[in-house]
Amino acid sequence: MEGFYRRQVLANGTTLITAEISHLRSVSIGFWVMTGSRHETPSQNGISHFIEHLLFKGTKNRSPVEIAQLIDSIGGNVDASTSHEYTCFYARVLDEHLALTVELLSDIVLRPEFNPHELELERQVILEEIKTIEDIPDDYIHVLLSNAIWPDHPLGRSIIGAAQNVADFSESQIREFYQQHYQPDNIIISATGNIKHAELIKLLERCYTPAKGIAAKAAYQPAPRFSRQVLSHNKDLEQVHLCIASKGLAQNHRDRYRAELLNVILGGGNSSRLFQQIREQRGLAYSVYSYVNSYYDTGVEAIYAATDPKSAMEVIELILGQLTNLKQVKITAEELARSKNHLKGQLTLGLESTFNRMVALANHEIYFGSQFSLDEILAGIERVSMADINKMANELFDSNYLSLVMLGKLEGGAVSAEILRC
Repeated sequence: MEGFYRRQVLANGTTLITAEISHLRSVSIGFWVMTGSRHETPSQNGISHFIEHLLFKGTKNRSPVEIAQLIDSIGGNVDASTSHEYTCFYARVLDEHLALTVELLSDIVLRPEFNPHELELERQVILEEIKTIEDIPDDYIHVLLSNAIWPDHPLGRSIIGAAQNVADFSESQIREFYQQHYQPDNIIISATGNIKHAELIKLLERCYTPAKGIAAKAAYQPAPRFSRQVLSHNKDLEQVHLCIASKGLAQNHRDRYRAELLNVILGGGNSSRLFQQIREQRGLAYSVYSYVNSYYDTGVEAIYAATDPKSAMEVIELILGQLTNLKQVKITAEELARSKNHLKGQLTLGLESTFNRMVALANHEIYFGSQFSLDEILAGIERVSMADINKMANELFDSNYLSLVMLGKLEGGAVSAEILRC
C-alpha cells in the first residue's frame, strides 16, 4: 500500500501488518482467520459461518449483552464476515478506542464460550438467514451459479451452509473445528489509521496472548474444474433472474488488470456495454451488470440480469453478442481510457478509507505474500493495451467454458446449451 507499512510475525505465530496514517482520527483493524467454507468437508459446510456468529454470543469474560453494549459504546463499526477462503473480525473506530477495540476483538476471537443455550438460539437465526437468502432471487441466483459451475467442490457450496447441516451441528463439532483452525499461526492481523506499530504490539501482548500453536491441515481442495451447464430453476417470480458465467483468473494472476478492465467495459458501470445496450437503449432490465470473483487458484467472470420472462431469450442473445464483439472487434481508445479512469478512480477513492486500506493490506498478504503501493497498481492498469483486452476476451469467453443459470417462471420450455456460442 502507499506509504510506510510494517510487517512482523509475533512470537505466537500470528502475522501483523500495519500502515500508519497519522493525520486521521480513525483506526481500522481486522483479525483474519485463514479458514472459510473452502476448508470444510461436505458435512461441515456452513460451520465456519456458524462459528463467526457464535463468537459474538459470549466469551469467558463477557455475556452477549455486554459484547453488544460495548460495541455500541465504541460508536464505530464492529462486525465479522465469512468468505470461501477466510473469516474476518473487524472494527473501524476512533483512535481513542483502539485499546478497548483490540481487547474486545482478542476476547471474541480467542476466548469464545460456546454456551449451549446461545448456540441453539443462533442456530435458529442462521436457519432464518438461509430462508432469507433463498427468498431474495437477485442474491440466490449467485449461489445457484456457483453450485452449477463448481459442483462437488467447496467453492460451489453456499458459505452460509446447507440448512440440514446447520440443524445438525453439535457443540462438540463446533468446538473441535474452532480448536483446529483458530490457531495463532492461522491468523493475520492488519491495521491502518492513526496507530503506531510499537504501541499496537504492546496492546496485543497484553490482550492477544494465545499459546503458540499450529492449525490443523484444512480440508483444502485444489482448483475445481469449470463445469459447463445450462440450468433452469422454476420459481413463481415476476422476473427471470439469469447469470452467464465463464472461467476467470486467480487473485494473483499476472493478467488480473486486463481482466478487471475487461469487466469494466463489459458491465462494470453505467457507461458499460451491457448497461447501455440492455437497459438504456432497450429498457429490458433495471439491473444488469458483470463482476469478477477471484480466489487462490481460480475465478469466475459473471454477468447478471433480471428481466421479464418474455424478454429473457433476447437478453441472453444480447449478452452473448457483446461477448462475441469483445472477442472479434478491437475496442476503442476512448473506451479503454474511460475504463482505466473508472478503475483507477474507484481504487484511489476507496483507499482513502482506513477500512478499505486495512482490507487491502490483508488481501495482499493472503494472496501475494507482499504489499503493493497504489502507484504500482495504477501503473499496472495503465500498461494494459487495447489488444490486451481483445486477447483477454478470447481467453475468458471461450464457448466451451460458458454456463447459464436461470431462476423464475420460464417460458418456452428448456433452453439448449447450443445457444451459449460466442
